[in-house]
Amino acid sequence: MAWLKANAATLFMFAVIACLGAAVAFLYHDNGTLQEDNALLRRERDEARFILQNQQRAMTLFNTVS
Repeated sequence: MAWLKANAATLFMFAVIACLGAAVAFLYHDNGTLQEDNALLRRERDEARFILQNQQRAMTLFNTVS
């Protein structure tokens, strides 16, 4: 118990550093997930634009023919 009291400040600092390290690791992983989600949304947006443009061209063609 005496050893714990003598080294309490050092142990507290190690605990704080460990918590900060865990928080940084969590935020780094969370940032990677957000970047992956953003890339997926951009791909889906581009695909939707492509489909919409094809539909608009088809409607223009049908209106021209009729």
